[in-house]
Amino acid sequence: MERDYRAFTWSDNWHVEGDKAWLVSGMHNILLCLDLKMKECESAVSIPEESSSKFRLTSYCIKCGDNIFCLPDTGKAIWIYNIRENGFSKIILDNPQNVRLAVYDFWMHDHKLFVVSNGLGQIIEIDIINKKVKDTYTLCEGGIRKSIKVGTDIYSLSNAGNEVCQFDLIKKTVTSYILPNIGRKFFTFCYDNEKFWLSGYGKELYVWKKGETTIKTINGFPKEFGVYNFSKETNGETDCVKDEYELPAFLYSVSVGEHVWFIPFQTNKIVYVDKKSYELNVFETEGETETKQSLLGRTVLASKYLLEYIHENRYIGLFSIKNNYILEIDTWEKKTEIKKYTFSNSCMHEIQKMFSGNIFCEGDGLYHEVYRTVLFGQEGEDRHKEISDVGLKIYEEMLKI
Repeated sequence: MERDYRAFTWSDNWHVEGDKAWLVSGMHNILLCLDLKMKECESAVSIPEESSSKFRLTSYCIKCGDNIFCLPDTGKAIWIYNIRENGFSKIILDNPQNVRLAVYDFWMHDHKLFVVSNGLGQIIEIDIINKKVKDTYTLCEGGIRKSIKVGTDIYSLSNAGNEVCQFDLIKKTVTSYILPNIGRKFFTFCYDNEKFWLSGYGKELYVWKKGETTIKTINGFPKEFGVYNFSKETNGETDCVKDEYELPAFLYSVSVGEHVWFIPFQTNKIVYVDKKSYELNVFETEGETETKQSLLGRTVLASKYLLEYIHENRYIGLFSIKNNYILEIDTWEKKTEIKKYTFSNSCMHEIQKMFSGNIFCEGDGLYHEVYRTVLFGQEGEDRHKEISDVGLKIYEEMLKI
């Protein structure tokens, strides 16, 4: 009988290849292999970086042949898992100021891996065969906010939000462009093969062509578009009056098909814009309206979604932080599919061995599943045998109260 899992684990990206997806649990630094056909994780291995906190140590990954490169956010190194040998090696990155490396964007090009460290403001070229840093290239002073690859160029938006740096992957040269000053701060950044699209801290979107001295502003947000209060003083309602926010309106913008999609940070609506007509539409999603209870339950991530993957230039895979499952958008049909992935018994057994002690975080999906395993055991076990587990004893005592 299929196990009734109530939650999955969040990560910062998925590497999808055929019927498999590789991801790193953002809370636990565990590398998982997900069987997309069976809809369950089939294997788990703990990434061996030592730290007082495992939160977002190496929460991004990319598969290169038989190796999975796990890339650091708060961690200090690139960890490389070899599938055949079932073991890790690592590349220590030079970080003299001990900044948060924040490697969020990365691509394979010419049999080398190019990763962008937002904290260092650098592109790092990795020799994937010899597993070492080949070279580094400094881009924007003061750090980077977001990078995208366009053909043989990487474009990076500066952390200040007023400069775009172009890195030529062939010539290894950097060209800088100053964005027109329109009195706005920019945060998200994507490209539609002709124009750059940006968003900022309010109910506006922006379009810019490289080299031009003007930026087009897109308004027309619906009156029901607003922002949630994720603080402990929240009443669960949406502020639809405010036009400017303290935090970015959107966490991601992605060009998929004929539209550019904007994924909320703490705002309440996904929006998409036609690349040619600039018509703005709201994408409605069932089950995603927040309540006071759901907002107060955000003990780890105070946001709406995490972008996990874009597949076939059609499907956008989001992790719903409210519901702890994958919400997949079909951008052609303009509809969603809820995907509830689970863990195989053998995978959950491996994960359970990675947890020490009996303290579990209520706001994390993987903790939920490990705790349920501790309480009730694996499927197929004799439920009538005497179980001495401390978790079950506590549960039984609570039932007597």
